[in-house]
Amino acid sequence: MLKLFKRKRVVTGEANKENRHPELPSLYKRLQIRWAKWMARRTARLSKKNWTVILLLFVLLSGGYSGYLIINSLYSPAISLIRITHIRKPACMTQTGDPPIKALMQEVEFQRIRRYKQFMDSLARSPDGSRKYDSILYQRPGLMDSIQALEQYYHSQKK
Repeated sequence: MLKLFKRKRVVTGEANKENRHPELPSLYKRLQIRWAKWMARRTARLSKKNWTVILLLFVLLSGGYSGYLIINSLYSPAISLIRITHIRKPACMTQTGDPPIKALMQEVEFQRIRRYKQFMDSLARSPDGSRKYDSILYQRPGLMDSIQALEQYYHSQKK
């Protein structure tokens, strides 16, 4: 049982790190004592009746002011000193808010893509070219999908 309430000792090196000004707590304590003695001297000659009146006045004034603040906050017009503005959130996090740049594909570029697609199709159909076709697709797995997406993009801008 005694071990439960035993005081923990602080190592002096750690105590100096925590409290860089060891004189401050004692200064604060002396200030508290001086204030308490001054208040005791000032109020020593008050009777019990005077104490009751002072306490009643304090409670009424602080309670009245608190009630005034509560009622005033409930019934006053909603005037706020703090303005809340909405933040515009982009539809997509990658959008910067700048107008999109519309890149148009020219007819010459589309013809080059179409010729390359025909070349790849001819490679896939020939027995000797199928190995070369497979090695190209092995090195560039999404190549044919990209070509198809570029064709769709070209046709969509024509509409």
